[in-house]
Amino acid sequence: MSDGHSQSEKTIKSLEPGEWLWRDGIGYRRNNSGNGGSWYIKYRAPVQGDYGPEITPPMRQVKERLPNCKNRTQAAKVLAARKAAVFQGTYQQKRKAAPTCLETYLPRFLAAKRHLKTVKKYEQQLRQYLIPFFKKKPLEAITQSDCQEYYNHRLDSDAAISTVNGEIACLKSLLSEATREGIISANPAKAVRLLNPNNVRDRILSSEETARLFIAADEQPDFVRPLFHTLFHTGMRLGEALALEWADIQHEHNRIVIRQSKSGEGRKAPLRDVLADGFGDPETLLAATSGQCDDKLIAAIARVKLTIIKNLPHSLSSFFKNHIPQTMTISIINQLKPVQVHHKNSKLAAMLLSFYQSFL
Repeated sequence: MSDGHSQSEKTIKSLEPGEWLWRDGIGYRRNNSGNGGSWYIKYRAPVQGDYGPEITPPMRQVKERLPNCKNRTQAAKVLAARKAAVFQGTYQQKRKAAPTCLETYLPRFLAAKRHLKTVKKYEQQLRQYLIPFFKKKPLEAITQSDCQEYYNHRLDSDAAISTVNGEIACLKSLLSEATREGIISANPAKAVRLLNPNNVRDRILSSEETARLFIAADEQPDFVRPLFHTLFHTGMRLGEALALEWADIQHEHNRIVIRQSKSGEGRKAPLRDVLADGFGDPETLLAATSGQCDDKLIAAIARVKLTIIKNLPHSLSSFFKNHIPQTMTISIINQLKPVQVHHKNSKLAAMLLSFYQSFL
């Protein structure tokens, strides 16, 4: 190592935070924290543009930061390569990439989520609260103190603790995804200290509350009533119960298979006798028949939208029992969901019944 190089290294080590040292087109700047720094190079390059073959492009000085450069020797090699490219006419100016902020990263983040409800919730939290707070700040510039400041700011706005905790969970998830992609090196939101919302959620209904619940259920339409019993006896979420299909009701194993759960992994719930009697068996709802279909009826059904036929209420079972062959009957009834079999007063039933009577 030359004496000049050693003297340069000693000078670099003695730099104060934020101070520069330049020599022969190569510079070094100490970070503001005083811990480490960055190498730079300066050279003259042509201004980009279409000048034609007979016009010499004007030259300008370019200062380029070398983020992966570890020492002066590496910086000198890059500087030599830049000057050679300028001399050979192959130099291409680097365009600064737009920094990735919450708003620009939002589509990629949501695309990585599987559940529609999660996507909608995260998008609402980001657009309504997180993006307006962080604005265009690059993800790599977001610090732990920024995340904590956001948390305190939202709590000061009288938002519920559980609501703000959910927003921080959204921010953590986004920054974790950015970490996996290599956009940032660490997740600053992980260190945010969350308050305990102290929500009392797990408790058993009293006998009086249970009685009032089922009195209210008895006042509901027939297709709603089984839903109350399903939710009460299984502890399912509303979306899980509404998504049940006939194949999920396993009488032979006395269980209900919950396929569309919040976690996405699915689970099983016991099928109690009170539920088993109510669900019944879809293939016994209609008696098999091999009768012939009326030509007018076949033409009428062909004009009914497929979506309406697939959701046919149980109240028209006698009509299909007498006029539709067994194969078509079973195919339609298997499309019904368990909570639809008691639907006797729907507008759909009235519409189809009126539609059929017009062909009698």
